[in-house]
Amino acid sequence: MNKRDEKGSVFILVLIGILIISILGISGLTKSTTEISVSRNFKEDKTALFSANSGINYGINELRNTVDPQSIQFQISGGDNGYSSYKSGKITDSTPQNVTGFLSFTPPPPSGVSLEIGGEAGVSLTAWNLIVSSFVSIPTIGDARKQIQTAVVLLSSEY
Repeated sequence: MNKRDEKGSVFILVLIGILIISILGISGLTKSTTEISVSRNFKEDKTALFSANSGINYGINELRNTVDPQSIQFQISGGDNGYSSYKSGKITDSTPQNVTGFLSFTPPPPSGVSLEIGGEAGVSLTAWNLIVSSFVSIPTIGDARKQIQTAVVLLSSEY
């Protein structure tokens, strides 16, 4: 064998090695970018869920502290992080909606509680249908929406 026949074989092997390392690097970069995106979506989803849950707690407090619960509507914008909000009503509602009562049935008493209500007590149990939707939006990244519906049973005065 002559040395002139082998000039360039090392160069080709080095190019193949660099190509293999480049392919491995690009696939690792793609996988990490995907993982970051999944983590971000998970965070947005949980932020929307916790925002809706805080809206439920806010709504329950509003129902307890108002004289006319049928007229309650609320919307809080810009949560602690500046990009989440919640409102009373469904996700598809563009504005806050009034809290509605379940008027078609008499709610059972809460479990573990014995209530004997007579005419002289002047109180009644009323069930309210509370729907809260939340919206989380991060510019250039995307958004997440959640909706929670619950029945709140309150002891209401009859006068």
